[in-house]
Amino acid sequence: MILKRFFRTLIFLKDFYLAKQNPLRIQKKILREILKRNKDTLYGKEYGFSEIKSIQDFQKKVPIVIFEDISSYIQKMKEGQENILVKDKVVFFATSSGTTSNPKFIPITEKRMDFHRGEVLLWAKYMIKNIFRVFGKKTLFFAASHYNGNVKCGIPYGNITGYLVNESSNFIKKRLIIKPEFLKMKNFKRKIKKIAISSLQEDIGHFGFASAIEVILFFDYLKENREKLIKIISRKNKKRARYLRSLKDFRPIDIWPNLWLINCVQTKVNESYLKTIIEKIGKKDIIIKDQGVLASEGRISMGITDFDRAGFVSANEIFFEFMEKKKNGFAPPITIDKIRKSKQYKVIMTTFEGLYRYDIADIVKVVGFERKLPIIRFVSRNRFLNVAEEHAPEKEIIRSVEEALNNLKIKFKFFTVLPYFEDLTKKPRYEIMLELKEKINNQNARKIIKRIDDLLQKYILTYKKTRIDFNRMDMPILSIVENGSYDFFHLKQSLKSSQFKPVLVTEDTNFKKKFKIIKIFK
Repeated sequence: MILKRFFRTLIFLKDFYLAKQNPLRIQKKILREILKRNKDTLYGKEYGFSEIKSIQDFQKKVPIVIFEDISSYIQKMKEGQENILVKDKVVFFATSSGTTSNPKFIPITEKRMDFHRGEVLLWAKYMIKNIFRVFGKKTLFFAASHYNGNVKCGIPYGNITGYLVNESSNFIKKRLIIKPEFLKMKNFKRKIKKIAISSLQEDIGHFGFASAIEVILFFDYLKENREKLIKIISRKNKKRARYLRSLKDFRPIDIWPNLWLINCVQTKVNESYLKTIIEKIGKKDIIIKDQGVLASEGRISMGITDFDRAGFVSANEIFFEFMEKKKNGFAPPITIDKIRKSKQYKVIMTTFEGLYRYDIADIVKVVGFERKLPIIRFVSRNRFLNVAEEHAPEKEIIRSVEEALNNLKIKFKFFTVLPYFEDLTKKPRYEIMLELKEKINNQNARKIIKRIDDLLQKYILTYKKTRIDFNRMDMPILSIVENGSYDFFHLKQSLKSSQFKPVLVTEDTNFKKKFKIIKIFK
C-alpha cells in the first residue's frame, strides 16, 4: 500500500511539471483516464463515454451541469448503489452549500487523498526554501469537522478540509496543533478553549485558515482569557506558564516569536481583515501566501507561486474548461491552452470522482503563466455571497428575505443584501437595504432582522454553521433607504443598459453609496 501511494505521488509530481511545458497534453491525458475509468458507470453509459475520442466529442455528448442536475445520481450513491457516477469506491461525502436548503453531497474516493499527498509535497518544496524557519515549528490550521454523520448506506460525510486533515499521515498530524478530535466538538466555547490551551504550549511558525475573522476572534479570546488559560497550563507545564506570565504584551508574536507565515485564501473579505490580523500579531514582515482554491468538488489552483494572491491551475488533477466572462454572460467553454492573461473565466470541471462538465460557479482571473501553465486568482463565486466562508447561494438569500417580509406583512418596494463591515476587529454580517411603503418602529425592525436570520439559517446550512457553530458572523442589520431611491437608481441603470437587471444581492460594499440611508437598525 505504501509503495502504491508513493508511486501515485511520483506520477502526480511528474504530471504537474509536464503541465508547465504542455498543459493541454496533460489535460487530454486526464480526460482520457477519467472517461476510460468510468465508461461502464450508469452516467458513462448514458452519455457514451466509450465512444468519446476527443475533447470536441466530449463537449458535444456530455452536457454542462450544476448539482441539481445530478442530485438523483448522488442520491443513488448515498443509498449504497455502485457504478453510478464513478467506478471507484466512494469513501466519503464532502458537504457543501447548494442552491437549496439541502447541502450538496460530493462523492470522495481514495483518488482525492492521492492528490492531497502530491499537493503536500509540492507545498513542502516551497517550505524547503525556509527550512530553518520550518524545522521544529508547528502549524495552527483552522478547519471544520470531517464528520457530521453518515448517509443511508453508512458512508460518512462532513467537511473536505477536515477530512483531508483526518486522513493525513501521522507525520503531518504531529505538526498540527488542532487535532481531529478537536474538530468534532460542537460546542464553540469548549472547542476554542481546547485549541487555545494547546496552541499556547507550542512553538508555532505557521497559521492556516479559510476565514480571517476566525483568527481575529481567536487572538481576542487569548487576550481576554489570558489569566484563566495560563492557570490551566501551569498545572502541567509550569515553565511555559512562567514564560507566558512574563510577557508584557500578550501579542501573538510575543507568544510565538518564530511565527513567520500566514497561509489563507485571499478573498476580498480576507484581504480586508488581513491588515487587522498583522496589527494584532505585532510583526509587519509576516509572509502571506495564498493557499489556492480548494472546493469540496476538487482543487482548482495550487498557491505555490510568487504571484500575489494566485496559484497554478491544477491541470494534473482535473480536466478544466473555461467560459470567458462577458458583459452579458459567459462565452462558450474553451480549453486551458486558449485562455489569456487578464481575462476572467467561469470554471467548468471534470473530475475523477464523478463530476462531468460541472459548473462550480467560481470566477477566476488569469494573472500570468509559468512556461505555459496558467496562474489564476480567485475573483468571486457567481450567484453566491461570501463574507465568512458561508458561500450562501443568492437564490436562498432572496428567498429568506422575501419570505420574512411577507410573513411579517411588511409592505416594501425593493431590497438589496450586501456584506457589512462596521469594524474590521468585529465579525462581519449581512446588511439588508430596504425601501418601505410604510414606516416601521424599532420593535418591528428587530422582528424583521430576527426572522431573516432564522430563515437564512433554515435554508442555508453553511450560513447556520458559520453563524452558530463557527461563531464567525453576527446577525444582519437593516438599513432603511429614502423613499423613491430604487426607482431613481433603476431608471439610471436602464438608461445605461437595455440588459439591466435589478440588484437583489451584491458583493459590492460600495453599492449603498448610491442611496441615502435614513435609518439603521441593529
